[in-house]
Amino acid sequence: MVRALGASKPPVTIDRARVERQMRELALDHVAERISDAVYRARLTRLRTEIASLDGSPHGVSAERAVAWLRALGETWQQADVPGAKANSRTPSTNASWWPGGGSSRPA
Repeated sequence: MVRALGASKPPVTIDRARVERQMRELALDHVAERISDAVYRARLTRLRTEIASLDGSPHGVSAERAVAWLRALGETWQQADVPGAKANSRTPSTNASWWPGGGSSRPA
């Protein structure tokens, strides 16, 4: 989730991948001379227009929606009645007995 929310570039959608595949297939048909130059250019123009419309549409969720979802998730977790999960969520103190050698004798 962190990677998706923190990415500067949105992930490729299924629609975009489909159009890009169609563009590759179109190019192969053109190179193999199964379609004329005029047909190739017309179809390529249509596919490029479709990609441009996909690029202009919003991707994913808004930052506000993501923050609201994460806050709700945190509230749900805090309200959960699972003693083991709550015990593991606490930050250990500097004198934690779980550290080898006990106390604050952690290496610097």
